[in-house]
Amino acid sequence: MKNYSFINLPFFSLNTLTNSYNIYHSRWQGFSHDIRHCKLQENHGINRWSASFLAGPKHTLLFKFLREFFYAYWKDHDNLIDYPLVDYIFALACIYVPSFNKLVSEVQPIYYNKFELEDYLNTIFSDEAFSRFSINPFHKLTWKLNFKTHTKDHKLTLYGYILNTFIK
Repeated sequence: MKNYSFINLPFFSLNTLTNSYNIYHSRWQGFSHDIRHCKLQENHGINRWSASFLAGPKHTLLFKFLREFFYAYWKDHDNLIDYPLVDYIFALACIYVPSFNKLVSEVQPIYYNKFELEDYLNTIFSDEAFSRFSINPFHKLTWKLNFKTHTKDHKLTLYGYILNTFIK
């Protein structure tokens, strides 16, 4: 597994270039520097950021921008207008805040599918399977799916192994 250090980085988010494609999650995540010219077929599977994984110093412009946006939004709204609202904000920031677009553009891509692990969490645990997913330390998981710690045959699943080993 490659070690990642976020110390002294001005900004980090998962910038994943992959052959996998999820239109819902990807539609605003960097298809274009300008969302007004978004062309899906030309930018298949490109995600310049991941709202589920952000890192940077305490006073990073992006975090201030997000904070102020959400303060203003929740002051006047009781419901989230769309699930990937943070992605819309990122896209707008890339268009209208050149320094933020520069931060996003400087994040080096990682070549893998960040959603792949969740497809295998209910499979039987093996050292081989775990090693395969350990190569990349970042995975996007969801609370929306029901993962099992054991199969119907009472065999440990990959999810069960992760819970037993890493979650105390």
